[in-house]
Amino acid sequence: VSDTLSVNDAVVSFSKNDRVSGQILPNDSDFGNMTSLHNVGQFGATNDADIDAPEAWDVTRGSTNVLVGVIDSGVDPTHPDLYLNIWLNQGEIPDALRPSLVDTDSDGLITFYDLNASANSSRVRDRNANSYIDAADLLDDPLWADGRDTDGNGFTDDFFGWNFRNDANEVFAPNNPSDNLGHGTHVAGTIGAIGNNSRGVTGINWRSSIMSLKFLDETNQGDLASAIAAVNYATMMRSQFQTNVRVLNNSWGQPGGFNPLLKNTIEAAGNAGILFVAAAGNGNILGSGVDNDRNPFYPASYESENVISVGASDATDRLAPFSNFGLRSVDIAAPGVGVRSTLPGGRYGEANGTSMATPHVAGAAAIVWSQQLSASIREIRESLISQGDQIPSFREFIQSGRRLNVSRSLRADVFAPTVVLVSAPDIISSGATYNTVEVIYNSANAEAIDLESIGDADIEVQPQSFDSAPLAGIFELGSMIVGSNGRSVRARYRVPAVGGQWDILDVGIYEVRSNANAVRSTNGLGVNPKILGYFSVRLGQNENLFYVDTKTDSRDLVPGDGKCEDPNRMCSLRAAIQESNARPQQEITILLSAGQYDVNIWPEWKGSPDYHISPSESLPYAGIQLNSMKWNDSNSGDLDVRGKAKIIGAGWNRTTISGDRTDRIFKVYPSASLELRRMKLQNGNASIGITGGAILNSGNLRVYDTTFANNNALAGGAITTIAGVTRLERVNME
Repeated sequence: VSDTLSVNDAVVSFSKNDRVSGQILPNDSDFGNMTSLHNVGQFGATNDADIDAPEAWDVTRGSTNVLVGVIDSGVDPTHPDLYLNIWLNQGEIPDALRPSLVDTDSDGLITFYDLNASANSSRVRDRNANSYIDAADLLDDPLWADGRDTDGNGFTDDFFGWNFRNDANEVFAPNNPSDNLGHGTHVAGTIGAIGNNSRGVTGINWRSSIMSLKFLDETNQGDLASAIAAVNYATMMRSQFQTNVRVLNNSWGQPGGFNPLLKNTIEAAGNAGILFVAAAGNGNILGSGVDNDRNPFYPASYESENVISVGASDATDRLAPFSNFGLRSVDIAAPGVGVRSTLPGGRYGEANGTSMATPHVAGAAAIVWSQQLSASIREIRESLISQGDQIPSFREFIQSGRRLNVSRSLRADVFAPTVVLVSAPDIISSGATYNTVEVIYNSANAEAIDLESIGDADIEVQPQSFDSAPLAGIFELGSMIVGSNGRSVRARYRVPAVGGQWDILDVGIYEVRSNANAVRSTNGLGVNPKILGYFSVRLGQNENLFYVDTKTDSRDLVPGDGKCEDPNRMCSLRAAIQESNARPQQEITILLSAGQYDVNIWPEWKGSPDYHISPSESLPYAGIQLNSMKWNDSNSGDLDVRGKAKIIGAGWNRTTISGDRTDRIFKVYPSASLELRRMKLQNGNASIGITGGAILNSGNLRVYDTTFANNNALAGGAITTIAGVTRLERVNME
């Protein structure tokens, strides 16, 4: 159509008829008073001296999948304008209730939106009789608050955060970070008060997840150790418990007092992918702003890559007179005068301060992350700071010279293309020479994907189960499928098997990763390095191949039945070897995952010299009466190898077999064979048996890529070979 119109002499000009929508305004009763979000000149304010929230809501209104931690005086979880957006720790949902709970909005989480739906009404109770289900109800319900640390994070029943106050006057329990000051609740409302619910105020995020991390008391005081603990909690929950904490709001601080531990803690949060938004401070005792370049205010003044320092502006786009400033140390301004938000007990009120400006930036970061799920801290930070509205008078006070504009941040041309794993099938049979990995690249802005940038260096696969260099994905020519606008491209890569073809030595987990800047958009922005997903190599288990799935030292239930099963129906290392011994003519492969396997069954004392010592073992010590002659050989503590066993671990320092100082680890009998690969043998003890601290070999022993450490023997060190054959390759002795 465009080609036809462009050559028609009767057509002067033409353009595409795009669909447009009106600006989205919430129905919340106090929204008209919120000049920070939507300023139309009300109350003598300056038109558009706001963060353009309605324009942002045309794009997104937030997500429960993006979590904001409020490090403050706590948050009132019962507030009618907050309760749905309070974070619910998925790991603390009781095991007895989890299977029956319904994710009613299909966001992949059980949230208070779900718990207030009729589908879950039989699983929750309104204990505080306020007509809805909130976090306080769960804390008061023994079916939920069962006194168990269900997720194993060291914090019991931490449903919506933690109270790090340990003062004797603290009125709330450690697992109840509620607010008896009001400061933290006010901050939380700016970030995520429920939007469009015909009540009170509106948060920047209509839907959100707010984690309450309390360390300030009712006098607005708190100790630094508690603040550090709060940051560490958020970092732990993100890095170890798959909780998507992306932003920490920090409306607190003090002049001076540089603390390297706090700085390191903040930077550790950054390394985990958490943005740290901090208030620049509210001036001196006279109420006049202070230059933070000369008089630092911490934590806002830490020069860490994940810190944004926020000053306060008013409704006429002037810097608030109380706001600290700094051409080098304060990054951006945000509304901080007459900010209306939530207060404990279902109340609302206005407040002033950089404490009120900071949650505008934190809330903006969260809503941008809800749209740009793969964005890095650097990209989010740049979108917030570089896309603010330029305010000429700020150029003397604020590093960027800008006031926050969340709408422009959402539309910023700073986000690199994203890459999503479509498929990476598991390898379940041997023989194939490669695996096929398929991904989709999406441009995060209006630019198209640069097709010339797609090639062999785009992805790599790192074996997690043994020590090996990453495997480079080889781009399949002709595999690209390009979307109509060029902003989406599907591509396939071949990942070669480690040894030429997939076999038993390749068993394990493989991590698929994107390489930094390998694929770019046409404006030159490259993808971020990222773990895309995993595939596994797990060849079919059979009577000659056992996967050890317990680290407990236990005996086989029925040796020789072809099943590696201990009394708990688990396959232990000892049970697998006993199955191998029952079929001495067949080679049995035994696979160990990462971790430590303790050989700690003690030998059984018989009290009479019926212990059979083979001539090959006893000859070197003829004439010496050994106490070991009274041990029963069939029940000795070590692992007796009488068949043909091949044991493969996950890596030199990934898989450890420990003798636990009770006995040597392996004894290989005549006519038997043992092959060991990719492991560490430690703490073998042959002080009674004299020889072979880790292994006594009278058969055929082959050891590859293995470390021996801290093994003890009166003679023979780690390995003693008597009338047998031993072959060692790439072996370390410690």
